[in-house]
Amino acid sequence: MEARLTEFLLSIGEEPKKLAVWQENPDSLLDATNLTPAEKAIIKSGNSAMLDRAIAEELYQYPDLLAEAFITIPPLKLWLTSPPEV
Repeated sequence: MEARLTEFLLSIGEEPKKLAVWQENPDSLLDATNLTPAEKAIIKSGNSAMLDRAIAEELYQYPDLLAEAFITIPPLKLWLTSPPEV
């Protein structure tokens, strides 16, 4: 198992260009990743509980990512799972 989902989320939070691409066309960014179809579906679902569980499972296997993920992912996750403004 790799921490693909966590690494992907961290990269969006740390790389402004990736975040800009995500905001314009998330599918193009997801298509360019090595995420599995299930991981892509979790991100696209906007389901906070599913995202939390997937991240927790990866961080259990890769605790060295915990500190970085603790700082970067919560605000990003909030943005990913918030309903779009109308």
